[in-house]
Amino acid sequence: MLLNESVEVTMTDQEISENGKAHNLPTKPLPISFKDVVENSSQWFEEAKRIKITSLEWEDDEVPPPDVSKVVSFNKSTLDKLRQPWKLTLMGKCLGISIRPSFMTQRVRIMWKPKGGLEVIVLGQNVFLFRFSIQDDYERALLGGPWFILDHYLMITKWKPNFRPSMNPFDSMTVWIRFPKLLVEYYDKQALFEIARVVGDPLRVDYATDHLTRARYARVCLVIKMNSPLVTSVWVGNQ
Repeated sequence: MLLNESVEVTMTDQEISENGKAHNLPTKPLPISFKDVVENSSQWFEEAKRIKITSLEWEDDEVPPPDVSKVVSFNKSTLDKLRQPWKLTLMGKCLGISIRPSFMTQRVRIMWKPKGGLEVIVLGQNVFLFRFSIQDDYERALLGGPWFILDHYLMITKWKPNFRPSMNPFDSMTVWIRFPKLLVEYYDKQALFEIARVVGDPLRVDYATDHLTRARYARVCLVIKMNSPLVTSVWVGNQ
């Protein structure tokens, strides 16, 4: 009979101690958030292996129009056409620092070394758009971090429609997490996504996990809310 086993969840290749900030905490410890971790870590993630990219589909929330006489709306097919040019676009924001657009452009070109075109667009509220022309450059920027500008963490996430910096908080980041000692029967994409939802919103699994060429740990890419409590372990299965 197999025993229940606690499956540790860690941000890729980062050794995160549960009491790593104990010297700054009050007598009754407060939950550590993902934002606390990235603001106090300078270790780079292992660069992601090539993964399978799924098609992008956006859903619009039902928002009642304001009480005005003139309202313009577009059907889904028109919106899809308008958004298509932005499918290889990322959003980025530096924690704790304001960056000049010219400097940001210079730094990301050095860090990412794009083989194709890269547009850097100022969106406002210290949020930048990075629009790529080829898939490989987009993947490297999204999955190859973490990235730093002047020793400040550059949060990166996929572009999403209807985002306004003045109204929508930039409070999420894309990370890779590991599930060490996970039983091989759970090496299934749907099962892994179900497990990963305890931590964040799963995007994909890496090549080695998908093809089961490595069973020491499963690796999943997901979007995490920065102010969410840091999850260090997940209990999987009952046998």
